[in-house]
Order: sequence, then C-alpha cells, then structure tokens
Amino acid sequence: MSIASKIRLIRRYLWAIVGFLVVSLFFFGVPFLIWGLKGLTPIGMAIGGLLFSIPLRLFWETFKQPVLEIKKEIEIEEIPVGEEWTFNANRIIVENKGRSAAKNCKGWIIDGNNKKRVCWAIPKERPNATINVKDAERLDFCAYYKGGPKDLKSHKGVPLPEKIAPTEGGWHPHPYGAEDLSHRTKCEVLITSGNARPINAEVIFEEDKINLTLSI
Repeated sequence: MSIASKIRLIRRYLWAIVGFLVVSLFFFGVPFLIWGLKGLTPIGMAIGGLLFSIPLRLFWETFKQPVLEIKKEIEIEEIPVGEEWTFNANRIIVENKGRSAAKNCKGWIIDGNNKKRVCWAIPKERPNATINVKDAERLDFCAYYKGGPKDLKSHKGVPLPEKIAPTEGGWHPHPYGAEDLSHRTKCEVLITSGNARPINAEVIFEEDKINLTLSI
C-alpha cells in the first residue's frame, strides 16, 4: 500500500479512531491511572461500554461505504463527432474500492469558480452513474481533434476547437457547439456521489492528451 493510500485510509476512519480513544481515555484510562482498579467502577464501565457503541457504529458504517478512487492512467479512444470529424476522447477511470455500490456519481470540470458537468462513457450511465463494488466507470472528460475539415465557410475566421468537452448528456454533434477547451492549460476533475466522499485530481492539458495529478 502506498503512502498516499495509507493517508487516505487514516482519514477515512479518523473519527471512529478518535471516538475509541476518547471513550477509552475518559472512562477507563484516566480512572485507572488515578485510582487504580478501584477507579474502574461498574457504573463507569457500563457507561463507557455503552458509549463504545458510537465509534463502533461509525466504524462499521464507514467500513461498508463505497470508496471512489481516480486512476492515474487515462484511456484514449477515437470517437466520431458529428458526421465529419473524429476526436480522441480522454477518459478518466473511476474505481469503487469500497464494499457497497456508489450511486448517483457525477463528473465535473472545475476551473476556478466555474463548474461544469461532463458525461460518462457508457450512454446508459448518463447523466448519473452507479459504480458497483470492485468495478470502474470511464468519464468522458475531454477530446482532442484528430481529423475532419477545419476551414468551414459557416465559421470563417473562427478556428475549429482543438480540445472540446462534452455535456452531461453526451457529445455535441458539432465541434463548434461543444465547450471549447483549446486555451485551457489546467483545471480540476471532481467526482461526486450520493453516498460516497467526493474525490478530485488536477488535470494538465498536454499537447495530445491530459495528465492527472492525484490528490492525497
């Protein structure tokens, strides 16, 4: 397990660990250190035992939760945009390493104060995906121009976008109608879910693909 994975694991169970330590300290540790075995009264131990159920329940609920992770590697697949163009879709892989399905998963492009939905690669998972246990879904984050006419009379003087983004419902049938990312150098991808903690990563737009910097 990497250092980053260990840090994420500690963060995940932090409140349950703190709860166990607090109950142990105040109802068992402190009385024993001050009064010895006499300090461990039946009433105090009973209250402490009952309070142990709180962090124990929190631990169990956390244990059962879905855990989403973004993979460092991306997938690139050629896709048609309309009838005349082809683009290379850059797909971000989102895995569920938890113990229950992650529901209502959404993907976002974050650029400063701007926040925009993008789509999942499989149409049936749009607009919100369910990521099952030990499974993964691909997020269509953006696409790079590959082929097709660039000089259009209808858009004279306006260059064809070299990088475009989809909407939450899919790809626009015309490159000029899509979100133009040509002048972006970096942004952030955010994955949210109805029952899992959000995750994010920095996205760097390189010449022919994106590169991800994962958060700890």
